[in-house]
Order: sequence, then C-alpha cells, then structure tokens
Amino acid sequence: MKHLGLCLFLFVASTFATEPGVTVKPEPVEPGTGIRKAIPYPAELAVPPPEPEPVPLPTDTGWTLIDSLILHRLLPAGERLAVVFNSTSEALYDTLLPEFLTDLAQQAVAIAPDWLKDDLADNLRRLSQSQQNTFADIIVHCPDKRYYDELCFQVAHLAPSAFIYLPAQILVDNVQLAYQIDPELQYVDIVDYGNPLQGGNYYSTTRYWAIVQGETTQVEIPKEIYYWWIIMPKITDEPIKHVYGYFWREYLYYHSDPNYPLLQEKLARTRILWNGEQQRWVNQGMGFPDTLPAVAVVARWVAHTVPQRASGNRPIQPNQIAHEHNGNCGELQDILCAGARTALIPCGGVLDINEDHVWCEVWWQDEFRPYQVDWACGATNINNPRVAYDRRHGGSKEVSGVWDWRNDGLQQSVVGIYSYVCTLTVDVRDSLCRPVDGAIIKISSEFWYGGIYDCFYGVTDRSGRYTTPLGDWQNYYLQVVSSLGAHSAGRVIDSADCAPGTHFFYPCTLSGTLDSLSIQPDSGTPLDRYRLDVSYSVGHEALYGYDCYNSSAANEYALVKTPGVTDFFIADQQSFDNYTAGQDFSAFEIDENTSQANHSLVLTETGNHYSVFSNEEQANVTAFLDATVRLYKRGVGIAEPQAGRPETWARLGPNPFQNQLEIRLGENRPKDARVRILDRTGRLVRTLVVPDGRTACSMFWNGLDERGSPVRAGVYFLQLSSASTTETRPVVYLGAAR
Repeated sequence: MKHLGLCLFLFVASTFATEPGVTVKPEPVEPGTGIRKAIPYPAELAVPPPEPEPVPLPTDTGWTLIDSLILHRLLPAGERLAVVFNSTSEALYDTLLPEFLTDLAQQAVAIAPDWLKDDLADNLRRLSQSQQNTFADIIVHCPDKRYYDELCFQVAHLAPSAFIYLPAQILVDNVQLAYQIDPELQYVDIVDYGNPLQGGNYYSTTRYWAIVQGETTQVEIPKEIYYWWIIMPKITDEPIKHVYGYFWREYLYYHSDPNYPLLQEKLARTRILWNGEQQRWVNQGMGFPDTLPAVAVVARWVAHTVPQRASGNRPIQPNQIAHEHNGNCGELQDILCAGARTALIPCGGVLDINEDHVWCEVWWQDEFRPYQVDWACGATNINNPRVAYDRRHGGSKEVSGVWDWRNDGLQQSVVGIYSYVCTLTVDVRDSLCRPVDGAIIKISSEFWYGGIYDCFYGVTDRSGRYTTPLGDWQNYYLQVVSSLGAHSAGRVIDSADCAPGTHFFYPCTLSGTLDSLSIQPDSGTPLDRYRLDVSYSVGHEALYGYDCYNSSAANEYALVKTPGVTDFFIADQQSFDNYTAGQDFSAFEIDENTSQANHSLVLTETGNHYSVFSNEEQANVTAFLDATVRLYKRGVGIAEPQAGRPETWARLGPNPFQNQLEIRLGENRPKDARVRILDRTGRLVRTLVVPDGRTACSMFWNGLDERGSPVRAGVYFLQLSSASTTETRPVVYLGAAR
C-alpha cells in the first residue's frame, strides 16, 4: 500500500510493475473505434414528468362483493400474471405466472423478516431447486432462531453463482461466530429487535460506545450497514470457503502464528470504537494500550501481522494473508476489512484499480470514511481522503474510477470523496428507440502502467439510463453489453474536456428490439351485471448486473430501485386467447409503465375476463407487485354493508404457522359463514365446520386434509365466505414441529 509520504511517489515504475499494489488481476480492454463523443447533458432531460395520482375507486352502493383476491407477486422480466374472473363459478383466481420456489424455499421466505422477504424470494428463484432446498433448509432448521435474519440476508444477497460450491454450513458458522465473539468485546453489542418466532419486521444491528463531540455515548448503526458490512461473508473478490480448516471470522480472531499478535487478546480491553476525527497512528514498534480505539487496534494488529511488502503468490484469502505476513495495499485491504468485520466494525473495500491502489472505508455517523494501513508496518490513516493520492488533496494523481465494492458485486462510484468530478449519463435504446433496461455499462480508462483497463461497470435502469461520477481530467472509454446487442463506443470523454462539474451525455442505440405488446383499446355498453375493481402498486423493482471482476459469475448483484412499474390491462376471453397466442388484441383499462393505479370496470360482455399484469417488455428487471382484485355483482337494492365482510368477523394467526392456525370468529359473523382451506391450484383441501350460535369463538386448522392426512408444507388459501361475499387470504404452513 502506498505511504502518504511523498517520497513514495519517487519509486521507479519498474518496481510497481513487478509487484503492483492491487491483488486483483485486471485485464486490458480494447477501447473500440467509435469517434462519437459524449455531449453536454441536455437540460430538458433532467426532470421526468410526475406520474398522476390514482383515481379513487367508486363506492359499493348497489353492488354486492362476491369475491376478492389479494396478491403479492414477483414479476421477472418476460413474465405476466393474470387474475381470472370465472363467470361460471363467479370466482377469482390467478394464472400464467409459474411458481418459482420449492415448498422448502417458500417456508424460508415465510420465516424471513417482512422487509427481507422479497429479496430472499427473488434470489432463491434464481437458484436451482436443489440449491433452493439446501439453503432454505439452513434457514428453516437453523440452531438458534436469533440467526434467522442474518441467515436470510446472506442467502438473499450473495450472487446466485456463489452458491454452486458454497458449503451451506459456512453461512451458519459465520453468524454463530459473530454472536460468539460479541460478548467478549466491550465497545460493541449486537442488539436484536422484535421476535423471530412471531415474524414481522424483526432485525438486528450493532450498538457501540463511541466519543461524539467529546462525550462518551452509545451509537447504533442502521440495520442495512450491519448486514452488508459486518455479517456478509464475502470481502471483495475471494471465494467464500474454509482456509486452513477455518472461516476467516474464526481464524483471524482466535489464531495467530508465534510472535505475532492475537486479535482476541488485543481487543479484550478496548472500550471505545472511535471519535470520528481524522487521525494518523504510527504502528511500527508500538503496543496496544487500553486507550487505543477499536479501529486503531484492528489496524495496528494488521500492521504487525503483515509487516513485510508483498512477495510470492499474492493471496486474496484473509487467512492466507495473516499466515504469510506479507502484502501490498491489496492484501492489506483484504485483511483489514476482514479483521474489522471480525471485530464487529462495519467496513468495506474501496478500489482505484486504474491508479493501482485500494484501501478500506469504515462506517461512522451516516457515511463511510477512508480507512487505510500503509504497507511494511506503516501508519494507520482514518477519515483522510488523501489516501487516494489525488491532486485535490495534495497527492500526485488524477484518479479516475474510485468505487466501493459491495459484497455481491455492485460497484458504486465514491470518487467524489477523493477527487473533483465530472458526471457521465449513458442512455441506451433499442432499434425502435425504446429504453433498454439491464444493459451493462463498461467504463474504462488508462492504467497506471500503460494500456486501457476497466474502471467499473454499471447497469441501466428501466428508463435506459446509467449515471455515475468520474474523476476529472481523464480519458474515458465506453462499451455497452445487452441481450439486444453490444456497442463499443471508444473514447467518449477526452481528458482535456473533463473539467470538474461537467455533465456528459452519451446516447446509444442497439441493433436488437425489445418484446412489445400490440394492444388496441376496447369499449362497449356496460351490461351492469358484474364489476371488476383492481387496485395495484409496484413498490420497488430489481435490476441485475455484475462487476468487472466477475470470475465464474460469482459477483452478480440485484440493485433495488423504488418505485417499480408494470403494464396492465383487462381483456375478455377472446382477446385473452389472442394475447396468449402472441397476436394483436384489444383490451380495457390499459396502463403502460405505471407504478400504481385503481380501475373499476363494469363488464360489457358475458364470459370470463382477465386482469393482466405484464413485465414482458423488459429485458432484465423484476417488478414486485401488490394487487387487490374485487368482483362485484349487481344486487337488488343496497349491497351488504361493510360490517358484513369477512375482514370484520374473522381474524387469523399466527401466519406463518407451524402446528395449527387459529381462526377467531366474531359474534357478528353471518349465520351462513363458511371456512374452507384451498391449495394453490384452488383444489379443496379441508372444510372447517363453523360452530352454531353468534358468540365469539375460535376454530383451528392443524395441517390435515379431509381424510385426516397431513398436507405438505407450503402456501394455502383460507376462504371465508357467506351467501353474499367471499374473501380469500393466503396462509403459510411450515409443517408440524419435529
């Protein structure tokens, strides 16, 4: 790692070329032959038009609710979901969307905290059924229920390909070790909120003793920082595996070679995390006094454990680095990050590959701060942006692409902390000028030792755009890769034009064409017999990308954006048949790229009708859909009052449940109340007998069918109905307790 002293910059280039600072293996790229440059960002593109507010649904007056369906579904790119109104049975059910998860994976999702369910379901669906069951099993049968959230988070956010050779037990050991180490550390506590056995939005995080504005106080980090930057088992580019028979969290804390410091011992008397100030601690020949903050203790342990410059095989596994005791900035970054996470300190890797330097950042007071140990038992520097050696802070470089490396592979530019910046927006369109989502944007620049190398990769959102800051006064080259084609743009920004504050715009058209629906608006005279009310929202969506060191596809990430959008329409039977056959068709209530809407349609024809949510026009984005569909029938006189609906006379819980589900019936239930259990296909599983009388009571379903045989664990539907109304609610059966 490069020392802050200016004398370091006088080393001859051949010394660096022999043993570079970084341990990743960058490969040169062909810059392309394009001559079209990026242009100034057009002002009219800056602010997208706002989406209109949903129109309120009409009242129920004169109509009787006869069925309803509440859905929460993942709609991957190319998929669609239809809610069918079956005119013969006068009932609603969903179709077209396949079931992506195994029964065991569904149980794991049901156990997960509410805020994590979508991420977990989305990542599990991208695994094989065998992999789904393997990693769902460690969640469902984890040895300590406190670990539910940490296990769910790891399975939800590691790259799908990382699971191919990953021993599942490592994820359990990783969490178990964090909870095992926690009581030994005086400056930090893992705190758990909520009850995993009761479900809901339970979570964990860490709370520290720190010095804030001169006062010793406790500070707590956001849960997302805890999971991403303490719990996640992947540091940067290393495979997740045991080395020397140990996972790094155990080896670094409990093991040391003779005459080298033991991290467990050095942290034993540490009482304070840090004071947040810019500091520099000399490490050569220094001990570990009780007054040293935790960030300095870990960094000094690193300096004393890896006191020599790099030589030999240049390992990337923290255990090997700790055992071989030599390294440049690449090795020091890996072991510092792993050591900090072992000590329950949120830490991540920062990379500037093109200028041959990497370091760490540590979380403090709502942002990450620079954190570096200089090589050869050099000093620790914290909260000092000079560690990048950019001219802005007195260094000799003009840094280009500085990015932090999230544990799943997401590369996010943080160059603005270390350098003055320009900005680049890339706009990608298909052959019909429609925005292309999920295109990989590859940005490259000159390498420190010559040639052109990747800086980092990004991904276009649903609008077809990717925007990122870049370091000033550098040349930048661009490539675009998509399932619709590739584009090698060559140099799009000249260093002479790359002044701080400049915003560049590069439009790109690919040769391929996105799938599209050909819909004509339908109309007709309402028959005034049935009415469909549809209310939906897409709270978020996920884009998928990978980084520029995506060896064996181990660094594929999901990037969540809010809100998401969907296409929507209502079609009669003939139009629906044409739609599924890939032909032109007509439809009612057509929405395109809409995040939320309400629709009420009085049907103009007899027969089945379909409320369709489509994500077919997208290339690489998943929408997370919430929808409620209600079916009304024109009644004689006034419809049943709101108080007669099942939601007012029936409560159920717990959900998910293991041994039995309790259905609590109120005294206001109808005389003809019925309770039935259906499977996912709508097949009757069990009819529960509702007790006579009007007093409040409870009834139970114990996971048995009509014949008294146990059913499989999974998702079922509880149908509550009377002569005038029906409501269906999903329930998750986890199986009988072992």
